[in-house]
Amino acid sequence: MGSTHAARRCAYDGAVNLASFHAVDLAELSAESRTLVEVRGADARRFLQGMLSADMEGIGADEARPAALLTVKGKLLCDAVVMRVDGDGMGLLLPSTQADRVLAELDRHIIMDDVQLELGTHRSFAVLWGGGDARPAADGVRIYDARHPAPRWIACGPSAAVRGLVDRCAVADAETWTSHRIDTASPAWGYEMTADRFPTEIGLVHAISYDKGCYRGQEPLARIHARGQVNRVLVKLSASGRPDDGLPLPLHAEGRENAGSWTSVTGASAKTRGLAVVHRSVAIPGTVLRCGDVSIRVASGPLGDDPGLAKKTKSNTVPLGRR
Repeated sequence: MGSTHAARRCAYDGAVNLASFHAVDLAELSAESRTLVEVRGADARRFLQGMLSADMEGIGADEARPAALLTVKGKLLCDAVVMRVDGDGMGLLLPSTQADRVLAELDRHIIMDDVQLELGTHRSFAVLWGGGDARPAADGVRIYDARHPAPRWIACGPSAAVRGLVDRCAVADAETWTSHRIDTASPAWGYEMTADRFPTEIGLVHAISYDKGCYRGQEPLARIHARGQVNRVLVKLSASGRPDDGLPLPLHAEGRENAGSWTSVTGASAKTRGLAVVHRSVAIPGTVLRCGDVSIRVASGPLGDDPGLAKKTKSNTVPLGRR
């Protein structure tokens, strides 16, 4: 039985042209590397349901679901990618710089719960994209359908197996990865995502459930959802050149000196592109901004934004879901 399964996996692996995929080993992106926190025990799913912004029910075996750990005021403590690992176990793929902090925060809230937390240091991760409609495959590597930290696939497995998969793809450097993030409006921790932001300000509305029931930070997000009044939003930029200074950089507009922050950049000269978190009043395609001597235009409307129920209904309330 095992040999038959392995033979089928090898045949499938051979049918997929991995060279048509771009791939980046997250361990090699020092600023954007990821660490897995494993959450196990009889109460693991229920515990995470009350701690994270996304719905923990119905997560498929090969699905990577974006989520956020929030303060009671609804602002980010950290983003997370939730996935199933080893049967009923749950895994949180976190920015490596935040993993210890999140581990301590979760541990502090385990009171009478049957929940165990552990750093999954024996796994490595890569993000793959391209390849048309094909699903990548390789022996010893689990592939998750993903939207965050960028579309489209997350590869998980032992370091050697993940590295072997990446090496058979078109290996992406940091600039290519950033370009993919900008193309897909994918915010990154330490760039667009910082601890002072609401998820809806930085394109993470897909990481929020408005009807799953109570979780920490839900009420402020529910009020935002009802009114649609976040003042800062994520947009794409096009620019005449690349700034010399490191990001983030302040952006200015006519009539609004503090127009926002330029957070990610790729390209050079007239082909420079980027992401920025800007005031909603300037989040209009064609709006001219400035950053020092660099001329900038807003290239999109708000991305990953929550317009709120106020745009769709006269009601000023939002259902808070099951109790």
